[in-house]
Amino acid sequence: MVQQVVPLTKCPSNLKEAIDYLTWFRGFGWASGLKKYIDLADAFDKLPAFDTAKVQALGSGMSLGGFINGLADGLGYGFLGYDSQGAVSFSGNKGIIDPSKEYKSAYAEAQWPSEGDRQTCALIFLGTAPIVYLCLSYIYWRCTYSQNGHWGTHFITQSNAPFGQFMEAMGYDTSRLNGNIQGNQVAKLLATEDIHCFTELTKATGKSNYSTFLHKLETYDSNEALKHPLASCYKLAKEYFESQSKFKAPNASEINEAIKEIKNNLIQLSAAEEYSSSGDSSTNPYDNLKPLITQLLSAVQKFQAKEPEQFGQGVHHAAGQAGKEAGESGGQPSSGSSIAGALTTLGLGGGAAAAYVLNLGGAKTLINGLLRIG
Repeated sequence: MVQQVVPLTKCPSNLKEAIDYLTWFRGFGWASGLKKYIDLADAFDKLPAFDTAKVQALGSGMSLGGFINGLADGLGYGFLGYDSQGAVSFSGNKGIIDPSKEYKSAYAEAQWPSEGDRQTCALIFLGTAPIVYLCLSYIYWRCTYSQNGHWGTHFITQSNAPFGQFMEAMGYDTSRLNGNIQGNQVAKLLATEDIHCFTELTKATGKSNYSTFLHKLETYDSNEALKHPLASCYKLAKEYFESQSKFKAPNASEINEAIKEIKNNLIQLSAAEEYSSSGDSSTNPYDNLKPLITQLLSAVQKFQAKEPEQFGQGVHHAAGQAGKEAGESGGQPSSGSSIAGALTTLGLGGGAAAAYVLNLGGAKTLINGLLRIG
């Protein structure tokens, strides 16, 4: 569901809202179409120890304003299909949004906050970047290289297919998406069809598995970061939050207690999935598992509150494994799998399972966890 009035100090909770957030600073999706990327860049520079992370991820001499523009333009022009800042206006297969339907950014009514809250916006921007990076790279891999559950011929509005289920779980109303677009076309929108697209996706070739694809995607010369805005923004967030997490030693007893509670919920979740899969196949296993998922997420949130640094790193890793564990293991978690892998026992198939992992177990909790670290 699209949020109507959301301040920039409120974290996105899914992919749609995350993209709306990142593109807001370039002027996309709101009436005045003003650009605030210079102000955001100033807020970045005021974060503690940010300069070191910036050099590590982006190289020396990088203009943050230009970097933010490159990321936002790829999302706004290339993926969504904006004609210009402030309105969705296009024809044919230019973007994923149906031009005949109203599209409203979750942050359409947001205002640039006062000085005291601007660093919070910078932290949310950084915390949002991994979600967009993981989701879009997963979509591209599924539509291009995946040999198991290929999405290339799936329409994004097809709610009974994994790609359509993924888009729904990521916050999009599929009735408002461009019904002419299949996965192959979405891959082109992301990587080759628009001058603002993310060409780094085409360099990370490989059909082996999603984790290998991600590894290749993250291997680039930092001095060419401007040419790789999607991957380099993820790297910037990773460098910054990992550097911040080193300032607090973990409390072993509280971590062990929280992990024990999470593991107990995962055991129950796996047992319930096995039971539900042997019953009426016409029912959706996800509906049967909602109570246990609620318990699991509650345990995860307790872990987050007790040890945000450990939580941020753990869920970050979990989200990164979602595609591999959901797509390459036939929907079953591998041995010793993380929160993300365990949630694939929902029985929804690779695409939708990964979507729920990233949406429920990744987006809001990851961003909030990382925000607490800062």
